[in-house]
Amino acid sequence: MNYISLINNFWNVAQEKRLTSTEGYLYFYLLSVFNRYQWKDEIGLSNRQITASINISEPLLIRARSMLVRVGVISFKPAKSKRDISRYSLI
Repeated sequence: MNYISLINNFWNVAQEKRLTSTEGYLYFYLLSVFNRYQWKDEIGLSNRQITASINISEPLLIRARSMLVRVGVISFKPAKSKRDISRYSLI
């Protein structure tokens, strides 16, 4: 899928599932990170990185991320330890 297809797919899902602005902000933040890392299949980010970058609380991040996984626009693998980072993929 290309960048425009990902955006169009997101808006289709967002309208159908009535996603919140926080969920949208998180998704578009992730898109920008994937773009920065030249569209790798998977990227690693800590909760701290994300919450600081988009100025949201960790509980809000967790809720938004869960919804994006549930509606099928991202996949997420939690960190295995405190020293590890979570892994994200775009679907």
